[in-house]
Amino acid sequence: MSEQKQILGDYLTGLAKGDPKVLEDMAGFDGWQDLAKQELQRRRMAIINIISDDTLAAIASGEVNPAEVARERMPG
Repeated sequence: MSEQKQILGDYLTGLAKGDPKVLEDMAGFDGWQDLAKQELQRRRMAIINIISDDTLAAIASGEVNPAEVARERMPG
């Protein structure tokens, strides 16, 4: 079992203690992958929302690449 699957399982077990129907609801829904993609997009938008207009313009023009800058700042 992957670490992420174990973490999710532990989290769901905790949720089910407060509301056992949560597991039934989750098990019956097949759109989890789409929801996760939307949430990742929302989190990226939250980062973009705090960037200055000048920096946004540089990103929009291709002058600055956020992925490249992030890679440069990663340790190692």
